[in-house]
Amino acid sequence: MLGRIYNATIKNINRYGAKLDIMEETDYEIILPNKEVGDLVAGDEVKAFIYLFEKNKYIATIQRPYITLGEIKPLEVKDVTKIGVFLNWGIEKDLFLPFQEVTFKPIKGMTYLFSLYLDKSNRLAATMRIKELLRTDSEYEQNDWVTGRIYGINHDYGAFVAVDNKYDALIHNKDLLGVVTEGEQIKARVSSRNPDGRLNLTLRDRAFKVIDDDAEKIYNKLIKNNGILRYNDKSNPSDIRREFGISKSSFKKALGKLYKENKIIFTEEGIKRSSK
Repeated sequence: MLGRIYNATIKNINRYGAKLDIMEETDYEIILPNKEVGDLVAGDEVKAFIYLFEKNKYIATIQRPYITLGEIKPLEVKDVTKIGVFLNWGIEKDLFLPFQEVTFKPIKGMTYLFSLYLDKSNRLAATMRIKELLRTDSEYEQNDWVTGRIYGINHDYGAFVAVDNKYDALIHNKDLLGVVTEGEQIKARVSSRNPDGRLNLTLRDRAFKVIDDDAEKIYNKLIKNNGILRYNDKSNPSDIRREFGISKSSFKKALGKLYKENKIIFTEEGIKRSSK
């Protein structure tokens, strides 16, 4: 019952609040606190979220939470304390994230993905351990563009992404561009699908588009440098990365495109703008 939204009818109202009747059998009272009753009267129907249990009573709210039991949703970190982390989930009482459910260090004010669960004491709590809850049955195919949020980073493998907050995916290190962080929302392209249905993503566009962009970047630098650049396919990879922000392999592919288009010629010292 806890953590879900129910259609409820107000049975009666007393000095503590409104007693609710829902279409589910229970031995406990369900109370909507007085401060939320307002102009409601007996017989009114409301949508109630049941979120707190104490002394044979379930406490309800008509505020709409950002997450319900079993869902995966992005929530903002309100505070990080010595006893745990508190999250904004759209209702008055903050949601508690125990330290044992933390997978990386959360930062106050940042938004990350969480799931809602019932702990051993039958209390609602949050967890960052969402991987096993993510699905692998998406209909996305190779080269589809998707949006997702990074829910973990492993420096040996890459960045783990929850596509649409529900499908499991991975951006391998070789397909990452720049610095990414946990909680970051990204747009990526599906590079492949694993046999188990999990998605592999890349932050780079399709190969031909990347080559076009790299070639344009190099050619623009060539023009700004009076038609001469002291870089070619024999240049040091780190020098190429520093100057153009791309790998030596990408640099060579872009040069090949410019050469085929008669835009450059190769010299002993580098490349030169073609006069053709």
